[in-house]
This record gives sequence, C-alpha cells and structure tokens, in this order.
Amino acid sequence: MADPVTTTVESVSWWIQIWDVRDAVLGAALAVVAASAAVVGGTKTPTPGSWLGRIYKIIEWLSLTFGKAKDTGFKEKYEKSEPVSKPVSEPVKPTEIDHG
Repeated sequence: MADPVTTTVESVSWWIQIWDVRDAVLGAALAVVAASAAVVGGTKTPTPGSWLGRIYKIIEWLSLTFGKAKDTGFKEKYEKSEPVSKPVSEPVKPTEIDHG
C-alpha cells in the first residue's frame, strides 16, 4: 500500500512546479496581450469574411479587445449614414403627431 504522505506530495508536485515558474508564465501572458494589442491598435481592421479577418478576430481576443472596446463613436466609411432628421416642408400640427 502506498504511503499517504508520498501520494499527497506527488499529487501536488505539478502545482509546485507551476508555482515556481509563475513569473515566466505571467510574463509570457502579458507579452502576448501587449503584442496583440499593438497589432490591433496599429492596423486597419480587415473585412470580416476573409481569412485575414478570421485571424484578426483571434488577435483581437488575445489583446482583450472585444465587445465595444474598439468603438470610436464615429461612423465607418462603409456604413450608410442616414440623416438625423428629415426636412419638413410644412410645420406639423400638434394634432397630427402620432404618439403610438
């Protein structure tokens, strides 16, 4: 029968090895985030359907740029912008306004 102390030490030895190199693991993770953030911030977003667009999506996730983190508040060139309000030729009477 195996010694319970030896079995416990062997079962946590992998954790001790990871804990000993935690600085290297954290440094590598931060380097990946920083490098991918530099790529995302310095390049133009490719079209989503292309193969480069699919790779770019992965790089965006690695740089923690997801959701609306990259929105600038400006409409893109390829989007169709609609006028904010339509010009009114005649004044609208208060009884003609549809409240529903």
